[in-house]
Amino acid sequence: MSRKIRILIMLPAVLVVMAGIVLTISSSGSRGKLRRYQAELRAKGEKLTFTELAIPPSTNAEQVASRAVFISPAIMSGAYATNSFVRPAPVPCSLMEFVSPGRARVAWGGELWLNPDNGNSSKTNIHLRIEWADFNRTNAAIAGKLEIYKQALEHPTPDTGWIYQNTILTATSGPPRTFMRDRPLAYGLVNAEIGELHRGNLAGAVTDLHALAGSAQLYRNEPMLVHQMARVTFAEMGLRATWEALQAPGWNEEQLVALQRDWEQVEVMEGAERGFLGTRAEGVIIMENVRRAKGQSFWQIIPFQNVGKTAMMMMNKTPLAQFWKEQVLPVTYKATSMDADELLHLRQMSEFIDTVRLLKAGRPWPEVSLINSNLWQRFEVEVSGDGIHSYWATAYIFPNLSRSLQIAVRTETLRRLAITAIALKRYELRHGHLPSTLAALVPEFLHEVPMDLMSGKPLVYRCNADSTFVLYSVGEDGKDDGGQGGMDLWQGADAVWPVGKAR
Repeated sequence: MSRKIRILIMLPAVLVVMAGIVLTISSSGSRGKLRRYQAELRAKGEKLTFTELAIPPSTNAEQVASRAVFISPAIMSGAYATNSFVRPAPVPCSLMEFVSPGRARVAWGGELWLNPDNGNSSKTNIHLRIEWADFNRTNAAIAGKLEIYKQALEHPTPDTGWIYQNTILTATSGPPRTFMRDRPLAYGLVNAEIGELHRGNLAGAVTDLHALAGSAQLYRNEPMLVHQMARVTFAEMGLRATWEALQAPGWNEEQLVALQRDWEQVEVMEGAERGFLGTRAEGVIIMENVRRAKGQSFWQIIPFQNVGKTAMMMMNKTPLAQFWKEQVLPVTYKATSMDADELLHLRQMSEFIDTVRLLKAGRPWPEVSLINSNLWQRFEVEVSGDGIHSYWATAYIFPNLSRSLQIAVRTETLRRLAITAIALKRYELRHGHLPSTLAALVPEFLHEVPMDLMSGKPLVYRCNADSTFVLYSVGEDGKDDGGQGGMDLWQGADAVWPVGKAR
């Protein structure tokens, strides 16, 4: 064999060895960066796993009893079974439906309209008119079962009873997802409240509102985002239903104090942050299982279609293709890219969580939203520019949480507006007139003037000459436009607590 032929034979092997050395050095650098970043997070007190985040299931007797109503103690296929409410689900009333900028129709005061989309008139144009007699019959048919759940919501269970461990079962199956079962319950409570208001039974409506606020407290200790966002949904429904009730006459101080206390106890932003921390913990578990997985089990965690065109070419069933898929690709990915992939996921989630904390610290929404937008743009550029597809796991498991954050911020803003409106009603009931400023509500009716997440300043209020008032958030652009409302809370220049208008 000639020297030239020997060189030609050896050259590919040398190139492979050199490439392996380069990639190994690169991987070693990424591993060091990952370990340093993990150490930095822990030095700041960050909890990166479910076992660190989890709060043990409550042993309070009343909360345990509530849990028994909402979640069966039987374990089925690794997850708790949930008790059902009613099928088919009630169609909720259209709540706080805007009829002109800054003005909303009182649902219980005239023709009755149902909204198939969560009772939120901003989400759909589909409305169903129904006769009050038919509506009342539907409510009566579920009243008995509804009463059982209302009793359980006197002391809503803070958890599902799930014992969290750092396992793939927790990340992929985990505790029961109860939203689809609990949502019809919230609809039933909304409709019961509107029915009571229509009959002039304010006391009955207040009882239903109390239960709605309780539904927003269900599973508040759970670190899974699905539970926390369900709480946000129920809180939004309950707060819109609160607006409906505040348009009714006959309130007394005791009722208003109880309603205000109910909503003061619902911590929307705390829950959202907890859910985002749980999402980060899910990613940590999935990454760890990717590291341990071999052969076909690797692709059960990361779908094969997610790894780019090169891998897609190997999806045929030939032995060579299967060997490439089950042995070469996973081993190569782990040796060269796994650490960089995990670092990207951990960094992106942690920086996103920091934006939530900026909001809680008083930074205005437009500023935080811009930071968040830039964060996601950088992430998308980094992943889309990954020509060798080294971010397999992150590209697959990482959710865009911007919309979840926006929903939570909007609901928290609505909560603060509602609490302030209740305090204004208490002041008016006590003094016979509205206050000139929100500062007059402190400390008798409010601990402090609620801040507007949109501006980082107090909510805006003015008392009108006709004994009405304007109360608003400056809206998502952070600019005060003098209380210019739109055809929903978030469609105007400002987010205005609407004036009631009977149809």
